[in-house]
Amino acid sequence: MSSFFLQIFLRLYKGTFVSYYFSLFKNLIYLSANKRRIQKNPMKINFQNNAVWLFFASVKLSVFLLLTLAVVSIIGTIIPQEQSIAYYKSAYGELWGTSITLSGINDTYHSLWYRLLMGLLSINIIVCSIDRLKATWSIIFPQNYTVKPSRFQNRKDRKAFDVNETESQLRTLISQHWSKHLSHCELRSTNSGFYFYGEKGRKTRVGVYAVHMSVLLLILGGIIGSFWGFEGYIQLPEGQSSNHIELGDNHHIELPFSIQCDDFSVSFYENGAPSEYKSILSLKRNDQTLLTQSIVVNQPLRYEGFNIYQSSYGLITPEYRQELPETVMLYLQNAETNLSYPVKAGLHDRVPLPEGKGYFTIQEYRPDYAYGGHNLGPTLILSLEVKKSDTNDSDMTKQMIMLPMQYQNFDRMRQGHFIISVMNEKDFMIPETQKRYYTGLQVTKDPGVWFVYAGFIIMLLGIPVTFFMSHQQFFIEVIEKTPKSCQIIVSGVSNKNKLGMKQKIDRMIQELKKICVNLNTRGSL
Repeated sequence: MSSFFLQIFLRLYKGTFVSYYFSLFKNLIYLSANKRRIQKNPMKINFQNNAVWLFFASVKLSVFLLLTLAVVSIIGTIIPQEQSIAYYKSAYGELWGTSITLSGINDTYHSLWYRLLMGLLSINIIVCSIDRLKATWSIIFPQNYTVKPSRFQNRKDRKAFDVNETESQLRTLISQHWSKHLSHCELRSTNSGFYFYGEKGRKTRVGVYAVHMSVLLLILGGIIGSFWGFEGYIQLPEGQSSNHIELGDNHHIELPFSIQCDDFSVSFYENGAPSEYKSILSLKRNDQTLLTQSIVVNQPLRYEGFNIYQSSYGLITPEYRQELPETVMLYLQNAETNLSYPVKAGLHDRVPLPEGKGYFTIQEYRPDYAYGGHNLGPTLILSLEVKKSDTNDSDMTKQMIMLPMQYQNFDRMRQGHFIISVMNEKDFMIPETQKRYYTGLQVTKDPGVWFVYAGFIIMLLGIPVTFFMSHQQFFIEVIEKTPKSCQIIVSGVSNKNKLGMKQKIDRMIQELKKICVNLNTRGSL
């Protein structure tokens, strides 16, 4: 099913591409055929006769660029960014890994061709806006407000109803009531009565230009950020400072100030997970402190366009002691009866096993123990002397076992008579007061972010105007049938939301009928 939709997408994509360049070729032929006429009348040349202008003013180009940007953005999201070539070769094979690196897909959003696509889209939006601006401007700011009654009188969806009111009464009633709700109102007499014209929302036609402007600002901010912005990382131990941050791929950048970690603290939940970690940072330049501030996750330090985020942390000192404590408490559990025995032992002490099963000796303690290619962390190495029978102490089987602190059930795999684990693991750990941490900071700078903010604000204002407001024009014609009765014909047009316009016309008719009824009631009283 997915391949079916992919084929449809590729056909549409290819069709858009081919038809687009076909239209461009057709425009070039047109210009060649009319070259002599254009040379004779150079003043009549406008942008619409220019092949380059037609190229960028095409809606097909917009569709083509948006589809292309969507495809490459999906690829850039799926494929991990800013990794080494060795990573891509390992993940995707020699051929595809090399192709990803050479094509720039490994850094899609900073690649030259991605910026070129964004630039083409910007030019396309600007040209399309200018190409349609003259007509829109003449509608929004006309030199003369002229009403063409035939535009409304010939509409098939106009609605009519009769009222028992005089033409003069209706003239006053309609003019006074609807002039309050509509703008650019016009009341004119006709051979058979009069008509009233009013409109609202004329300036909502600029909403689409606001959206275009917002998109251009977003693209501009993104391009500025991709050229002159950066995102780097730095790890600072407590009490140390640095003005170099790592951007990735062994690239570094020097900051105009140094960052010093004055203090770092971390608090934990009961299950050992970190609840909060905080750094107190000082920014210094020429041995002068510019700013001192504490930061936590999502509460960065901001200075001169630089943003410093709390990103991570780690231990400088080991988590476990390098030496074995004086006393080790072991927990021995009978695998069959589940009876448990706490046993105290020291280094090289030969300690009897419970139930007279033999002896064990702590032979060695290793802070880091590698086993099967994995680091098990701090580990005790014991020698076991297990009796083969309950009566003969001289006939014993000797074996070496490992007890990793971080894997309490590790000894279950041995399937021995006793399952052995360490009880006093905390005695092997370095006290919290003696631990030293480093703070991991993310340093970013995006000089285009203000353009992005401005684009979002303009877009938030422009989208409701563009999609939920429209330029609506209303036309009420009154035809005098007898001196005391008239026919009212109501029609209207809107540049958007035709169904909504019909509903407004219906409400207008209901309101007109209601006003006429009230007028008759007052007249009878």
